[in-house]
Amino acid sequence: MSATTDQATFFDVWITDRNLVYRKVPYTVVGNWVTEGRLLEGDRVRLSGTTTWQRLAENPLLAAYLPKPEPVRIEDKAEALKDIELDFEPKKAEAEDDDVDMIPLIDISMVLLVFFMMTAQNLLTLTPIDSPKAANTLAIDSYGVIHVGIKDAGGGKLEYYFGEKYDEPYSEQQFYRILQEEIPRARPSPSRAIITAGAKVPYEKVQEVTIELQKFGIVSQGKVQAKTRGGSAPSE
Repeated sequence: MSATTDQATFFDVWITDRNLVYRKVPYTVVGNWVTEGRLLEGDRVRLSGTTTWQRLAENPLLAAYLPKPEPVRIEDKAEALKDIELDFEPKKAEAEDDDVDMIPLIDISMVLLVFFMMTAQNLLTLTPIDSPKAANTLAIDSYGVIHVGIKDAGGGKLEYYFGEKYDEPYSEQQFYRILQEEIPRARPSPSRAIITAGAKVPYEKVQEVTIELQKFGIVSQGKVQAKTRGGSAPSE
């Protein structure tokens, strides 16, 4: 094989986007690169041993390997202009009924309103102590006030409570122990007390609690009627 033939079958390849040059690449290898898409028409090539670069698309030996776009057929153009057919049809919105029947809702609301009106007062005043009906009710400021309740638990046994809700019962011994331990440490120091006694609680027990509270400078404000074995008497 002559030197001219060797030079004609070898190319220097310049991949422009990476600025990478391969020298003396066989013609068949360059053709495969073009076919595989590794070389684009804007890349440069030259015969090995020469100095002039040319675009790949301008080289008559290698341009044949570049992919050729298929010509647009008339059938393809006509098919592209056709309307797109969908497999479904949009459903028409059904006419909505603008008249909503509000009568059942109003009936339920009225029943609930009447129920809450009838039970609200009982929920606020419910206590486990069966106290007698008071002729008058005094509005007393609850700041600094101790609420004490005494209930007849049956069998001659009494239960004592603290607070307005009467959540936890105490025995007489526990009640007085709590008074002696907690009142000196209470902040702010209480100066008033409200005693609520059941209808069957002896007045003497109410008086004992009143005297015990007075030892700490606490006086009761208002009067709670408590029925005793001998009748009824107020506790101060």
